[in-house]
Amino acid sequence: MQKKYYEDSHQDSYLLGVKEKDEVLLTALMRKIKSHTGDVYEIMGGPLVDFENENNNQIIAFFLKELHKYLKKQHAYYLRIVP
Repeated sequence: MQKKYYEDSHQDSYLLGVKEKDEVLLTALMRKIKSHTGDVYEIMGGPLVDFENENNNQIIAFFLKELHKYLKKQHAYYLRIVP
């Protein structure tokens, strides 16, 4: 529903995830906000991960590491994660 709202309001948004085989381990909805200083990326209410999974710290660390690489290539001004 939030992804559709972003699309309807002409905001760039991305569905992100970490999968192992056919199982989704982590997911997040990120949007890009254009500003005068550079593009700001924002993840509201996430990322979502199964906290009962014993490897959740490793999954989150992997996600953030790969997201950092991607945002660096995009010349992002900063990333805001709102829990």
